[in-house]
Amino acid sequence: MVFLRAKVLVIGDCCVGKSAICQVLSSDGGSYPKNYSSTIMTELLIKQIQLTDTDDTVELFLHDNSGKAIHFENCRETWLNADMIVLVYDVSNKDSFGHIKFWYEKAKESFLYDKEIIGCVIGNKSDLNSIVSQANAKQLAESIQMKAFECSAKDNNNILDPFKYLASEYVRKYNNDIQRVQDIIN
Repeated sequence: MVFLRAKVLVIGDCCVGKSAICQVLSSDGGSYPKNYSSTIMTELLIKQIQLTDTDDTVELFLHDNSGKAIHFENCRETWLNADMIVLVYDVSNKDSFGHIKFWYEKAKESFLYDKEIIGCVIGNKSDLNSIVSQANAKQLAESIQMKAFECSAKDNNNILDPFKYLASEYVRKYNNDIQRVQDIIN
């Protein structure tokens, strides 16, 4: 059993529901923001994910970032030394999906030493008519070595799944790193 902490960047275009996802996740579905207010810079939320199959726990420090270009340069410092990336788009907005690679490339710049990037692509607002197919989302996610998910923060539907995936991948990476160090020592 291990207890790990991880810095998670939650990024994407403005109005895709990044804050709603983070707030619903961190409140265990108890808090959906009824009034929209745009995130300025970065908001920090914390969520512990317990993996039932291994009894490991990962405490996720969710850095909910503004999607507005005017705040981008000021947010970059908070991106340094991130452990994971969550790329969010709105399934009813093809432009937000088209910008996922842009956000990925910007986030990748904050990862030092070419370390492995753990992340996922989340299509939010699955309660609306989807313009982006799940097949296209899966193809895009695979092209950047990530996994695709769909959720609805409004309906609290499938919010936890992507973060359980991230936590399990983080524990896997941790165990691999420990094994690599043990191999060097031996």
